[in-house]
Amino acid sequence: FRDLPSNFDLVVASLVSPQQWDDARAADKVMFGELGKKGRCADIPSVPEQDKLSRNVETESKALRPQVTALRTALTDVLGWAGVDANESARAKTLAALEAQLIELSDRKSAFDRVEALAGVGADVEVVKSFGLLLSKLEKEAQALERFDGQRLAFEQVEAHGTEKERHDVVLALRNRLKAPTTSSLSDLASTWPDLARSTFQEILKRRSPEPDPDEEKKRQERLKEEAEERAKREAELKAKQEQLDRERAELAAQQERVKLLENAKVHQVTVAEAKRSAAELLAEELERFADDESVEIQFVVRKRSS
Repeated sequence: FRDLPSNFDLVVASLVSPQQWDDARAADKVMFGELGKKGRCADIPSVPEQDKLSRNVETESKALRPQVTALRTALTDVLGWAGVDANESARAKTLAALEAQLIELSDRKSAFDRVEALAGVGADVEVVKSFGLLLSKLEKEAQALERFDGQRLAFEQVEAHGTEKERHDVVLALRNRLKAPTTSSLSDLASTWPDLARSTFQEILKRRSPEPDPDEEKKRQERLKEEAEERAKREAELKAKQEQLDRERAELAAQQERVKLLENAKVHQVTVAEAKRSAAELLAEELERFADDESVEIQFVVRKRSS
């Protein structure tokens, strides 16, 4: 150690015990699956191996936390409308414990603390198995809860108005599965329960819908007939009014055309009269010019033209 720089300090590295190391590796393998199966950690603990396991567990815990939290929220919602107390649900307890464990594994500051916490999980074989089983089917569990939630109205109606058998098959079946441990898959029930809930709800609606009264049906048909006749009458009146309006518009257009022709004729007559007056004035001017010329003798005969 004499070759170390003077500003270096030697510290004792904390290392988990061999038993803790075995428990931590067992928990890692069951909870985080594929990477654990590849034997990513040595059999004998060492500071480098402890650091490597700690980094991998931290990464995976942070990646899984949002999915587990979303699943717990969805489960809480379904438990609420299904009338199941979360404290009575083994599934809800396991999910809450898993979420807390992932938070702890993510937030530990040192590699020793993180591996030690993982070893604490691995020491309880049943707990680590339940964690691993739940982590392996997060997506399927979420999809199942979504399918259950889509039949909330059917569940409520069957609970309120269903027969004893219907409530057993729909209401009790869902509640029992929600209370069961994670070894009872939600996805298995989700493959059949939503259709059963929907069809049972439809049967209840049929039973609760009153039979139509024959007299009322006859009156309804008569009303429909009267309404159809009244509608046809209004349409005929509207059609007649439209035809009358079209005729009036055509007559008005014809009158306007006649007025226009008369105005054009008057303009033509005025133009002809003005032309005649202009010709007479020119003739009178010529006569006056010739009359002023003393060397020319002209006799004029004026006749009145018959019009």
